[in-house]
Amino acid sequence: TSTAVATALSTAGRTLLSNTSTVVVPALLSVGLSLVRHVTLLVDRDRNGRVDPGDQVRWTFVATNTGTLTLHGVAVNDGLLLASGIAVRCPRSTLAPAESMSCSSAPHTVTQADMAAGLFGGAPPVSSSSGGQPQPGSLFVGTTGVTSSGGGATYGAEVTLAYTGVSSGLRPMLGLGVALVLWGALLVAVGRRARSEVNRAR
Repeated sequence: TSTAVATALSTAGRTLLSNTSTVVVPALLSVGLSLVRHVTLLVDRDRNGRVDPGDQVRWTFVATNTGTLTLHGVAVNDGLLLASGIAVRCPRSTLAPAESMSCSSAPHTVTQADMAAGLFGGAPPVSSSSGGQPQPGSLFVGTTGVTSSGGGATYGAEVTLAYTGVSSGLRPMLGLGVALVLWGALLVAVGRRARSEVNRAR
């Protein structure tokens, strides 16, 4: 926010003040949200290190605010999971810039219908646990079926939403504000010149 007032002296020596001119210039703002999807094998009933019907799993989504604005109403709605009646809950609905939170489903017992619906990708997920030996509780890659030692794969690309800076309706107002500031500067210059002439006349 920039505020300016121009002052000058009249020929009679009185102080003149202009109206206050204020210009508000929005900073560049950005909105972004990244999402990483994990599947955790909680119970491996047949101990084969793969997700099979009868095993128990939990889906976890790590949401990170990659923009400069606080996000509100953040929620995870995975179409495949919703179609299978599996809800994902988040601990809160706001995310400050650079903040992350984990949203998870309740433990779920895998069915043959889940496998047919593609909840685990085209191939059984590969464990990312150390030593290459899958263990219950280790993280599994979600839909891509690609091994990730970091415990998960990016589920969709990072999204940058629409630009939220200055709207087109504000631009004429900004132009008027700049013109007022320049007018104030001109008044100051004229006032100084008038005062200088008065001093010379004395």
